[in-house]
Amino acid sequence: MAYENGTTIGATGSEGGAILRDELHREGSRITLERIAAGCAITCGVYGWMVHTRFAGNRSETSPTPQS
Repeated sequence: MAYENGTTIGATGSEGGAILRDELHREGSRITLERIAAGCAITCGVYGWMVHTRFAGNRSETSPTPQS
């Protein structure tokens, strides 16, 4: 489900880029895709446990299936 009903799309994310996708799992995790100067950043967090960010050169590297 969309985090905060999708209102974060276009806002500045944790890595300083524009948020492209922001999803929440009802049992306590979140994943965010941002466009940054060097490409894209994917930040995944499990509440109360960990947060990890992975960087990619472009958006096609961030998805297992092509975006249309």
